[in-house]
Amino acid sequence: MCDCRLAALSRYGPPKRKTNRMKLAEPSRQPAIAVPESFAALPAEFYLPDATQVAPRLLNGLLWSRAGSVITCGRISETEAYMPDDPASHAYRGKTARNGSMFGPPGRAYVYLIYGIHHCLNAVTGLDGTAGAVLIRSVESLIGVEIMAARRGITGMQGCDAGAGRRTDLMRQVACGPGRLCQAMGIDRSHDGVDLCDSRSLWITPPAGSTGSTGAVIASRRIGIGHPGAAARPWRYTLEGDRWVSR
Repeated sequence: MCDCRLAALSRYGPPKRKTNRMKLAEPSRQPAIAVPESFAALPAEFYLPDATQVAPRLLNGLLWSRAGSVITCGRISETEAYMPDDPASHAYRGKTARNGSMFGPPGRAYVYLIYGIHHCLNAVTGLDGTAGAVLIRSVESLIGVEIMAARRGITGMQGCDAGAGRRTDLMRQVACGPGRLCQAMGIDRSHDGVDLCDSRSLWITPPAGSTGSTGAVIASRRIGIGHPGAAARPWRYTLEGDRWVSR
């Protein structure tokens, strides 16, 4: 591992202990977060390690999007890693017009369209040109919940931003799943290649205060991977007891 990757690992520390155990989720705490006056996005060096190292560290981080004066925010609760030698990766067969953003530099957004309907957001990782990425699979909606729900065509979410009457079943439908979260947060192909470290439209910040799950990191198989050489790789990451996941 090169010195720059070691520096990034040293600064941000190792992820919590991984475990395969599961337990029943506790009732969700009320979000204690407000829109900041300035945005301290995670720096490019955070994304320098490979995707299997960055993916668990992104858990509990805050994903922000801005469309005009409208800001939405969600706590990252589920990620998947995709490596350069991974048969399930879009970059496995080389660089194309579609996957060009995956090749770096680190900290860029890679947004693609699946089934011609759903957008999916990835954070590019690793050294420039290596084509690693972390798929953001789910977030817990924290700010702009009613706006996010309206974009998804979901009603009955009034008052959820303030924590009052947060309906867990409805809340999970808002942004638990990669296509859902992109629709809810207004993320599309226009965000492909955006610098997540220096952007006013899409960025990620570190966890904020008590907003987050304290469970240990769980590594499991990724969802929807059919390739026999990739299906068994435990590169999906969640936090033990966190209910804000896609499944």
